[in-house]
Amino acid sequence: MDPYARYSSSLKKAKSFLEGKKKTPNGTPITQGQQLKLFQNRADCPICGTEFTGKNHNTEHIHPRALGGANEGKNKIQMCKLCNHCRNSTMQTFLLSPPYHKRYPDSWERIQEFIIWSEITIDDGLQAGDLFPEVHEIFMSERFAGLKPPKGPLRAFDRASTIDAATEPNYPHNNRFNAVKRRQTKNSSKPEKRGLFTRFFDRILGYDPAEFPRSAKTNNKVGKAESSVEPAAPDPIKPLPPKQTKPLPAENPPSKPRASAEETAVSGDVTQTDLSKRSVEDFVQFMVSILTLEPQSLSAIGRTIEQHLSDLNAPRTTTSYFLALHQFPRGLKKAIETHLGDSVHITGSAPKYFVALREGSHPNRSSRDETTLKLDNAPVVDKSFHEHVMASIADLEGEIKLSTLSPRLNKYFKSIGKEGISFRNFAKNHGIPKSRYTALEILQIYFSDLIGLRVEGTVVYIWRITENKK
Repeated sequence: MDPYARYSSSLKKAKSFLEGKKKTPNGTPITQGQQLKLFQNRADCPICGTEFTGKNHNTEHIHPRALGGANEGKNKIQMCKLCNHCRNSTMQTFLLSPPYHKRYPDSWERIQEFIIWSEITIDDGLQAGDLFPEVHEIFMSERFAGLKPPKGPLRAFDRASTIDAATEPNYPHNNRFNAVKRRQTKNSSKPEKRGLFTRFFDRILGYDPAEFPRSAKTNNKVGKAESSVEPAAPDPIKPLPPKQTKPLPAENPPSKPRASAEETAVSGDVTQTDLSKRSVEDFVQFMVSILTLEPQSLSAIGRTIEQHLSDLNAPRTTTSYFLALHQFPRGLKKAIETHLGDSVHITGSAPKYFVALREGSHPNRSSRDETTLKLDNAPVVDKSFHEHVMASIADLEGEIKLSTLSPRLNKYFKSIGKEGISFRNFAKNHGIPKSRYTALEILQIYFSDLIGLRVEGTVVYIWRITENKK
């Protein structure tokens, strides 16, 4: 179905809102009861799969209120703070700053694209955003910094209007196979509960629970059919022994104390990868492998850790889970300070800290950096690749964010009568795989003498190198 026809109602609301120059309505969060339901069900973000804990989540208005969206349950969905922030940032990058009626109706085409992208990435899943590459590329760059996005949610809830009615996570695009497998693994690790009378009759009837385990639920058809089978004749009943205060035989060991949440997480689904507890040395080695001499924000480091856990098919992709694997308490900054010490340099102030490696503190890397190694094997591209990219920034005098390169390239292609395309998709069409190269690496490898760049925290700024600057 044509997405413009599918979301015609939302577009109509937006048009009326902008033409009337109406005031943006105030937003309200979901109810406390709905939040409690999220925590009880270990709900996660419908975009990236980050599990909700404490205050790491916000209420997102799917059709933005600044574009006519209503402050009502069917227009709300709970989302992690990073995804929520990046969706808002994407809107301001793509449409510039509000109020949006100032550029209406000239910006109507872009407003329509953003509203449909915003809704379709919820209704059809994040991957559906590819229908609008210019918007989607900005969000993916803002949220995942050019890295491979995670495999998605396992236990997310749909729109807020459905949360009270839903008994468990009901988002249509949950990765149900992994979610069911995670629950089965968790349940199978629990010892079978057997009452005193059950154990007593097991003994006198010669029943061995290890050889013939009972089902957790016997009130089903299979259980009834099995219970109708006549058991073998038992041995003659022996006199009961005197009452004892000693523990029952080893075949029925007492239940162990309930594990903590972090212990349960660590002992989660290990069928897909080896996620056994790790040492301090493992933590140091991994952190050294992802840190650079350029400062990175803690949130960017957290996203790299999140991607690493996602690649391992871990049951959770939070930094607290990653720290628990290494038997650390919560607090990534403290763990880095404690275990990397003088090898790193931490700057900034709460809540925005930056971490960088000190010179000479990267023993596990060769003298040739990763970009140089990728350059050796980089695909050869024809000159049209450089020509089109440089034409899209021909009028550029100062510097811009790297995330705005895709919108410029998309606009450029439309201006010459061709179909719009994002920067990384354009690179892919020239044989540069998206799975191997980030947008930053593509610039470093193919445009080192044409485009200058600098990194400030997690934001990359670029500019066109002129003849005078060479």
